[in-house]
Amino acid sequence: MFYDTFVKLCEEKRLTPTEVIKDLGMSSATVTRWKQGTSSPNMNTLYMISDYFQVPVCLLFGMMDAQGQIKYCPFQNDNTDMAKRHAIFEMLVTAEGEDLDKIYRISQIILETEN
Repeated sequence: MFYDTFVKLCEEKRLTPTEVIKDLGMSSATVTRWKQGTSSPNMNTLYMISDYFQVPVCLLFGMMDAQGQIKYCPFQNDNTDMAKRHAIFEMLVTAEGEDLDKIYRISQIILETEN
């Protein structure tokens, strides 16, 4: 899913994925791993790509359409780790105001208890 969206964004800018990756200071092997599905970009890389193309991060994973609307979650009734990650990500993307503050405070508590 990510790689297909990445390629589409590259095509819209009339660039190859390798050109974009080099612009971002990464190796072309990175694109190969994404294409093969053996790795995914980390959050820092996602933000760099998002910034490069001027699109929201969630668009890179097909969780949001071009109009900025969150799409249906295929993991809705699933309890796998991926479903949990998706649910958390969707909360973060859509949270505003007090809800965003609550999510932030909870994440800080979790980080404090892990250390």
